[in-house]
Amino acid sequence: MKRNITKRRFTLIIVLLLFLIGLYTFVHQQMEMKKLKEDRIALQLEVQRLELLKANLEEELRRSGSLAYIEDVARGQLKMVMPDEMLYVIHD
Repeated sequence: MKRNITKRRFTLIIVLLLFLIGLYTFVHQQMEMKKLKEDRIALQLEVQRLELLKANLEEELRRSGSLAYIEDVARGQLKMVMPDEMLYVIHD
């Protein structure tokens, strides 16, 4: 009788250990999947941002050869004027 109880207890412990190992594995995999999904979303947003930046840079590159763009840069960023013009700076 005592041997039978010990055998059942041993079997129960083994089954419980297997269950806990399976539960741990399941929870760990779920956490890993959640992290990977979050990483994928972050990477998709980064790809969208970079694609927009690329499109803007390609547009700027396309426009950079035109005389109108060169004039805009010269006037806006370099504060240049045409020979017959005067630049007035008003300070508030």
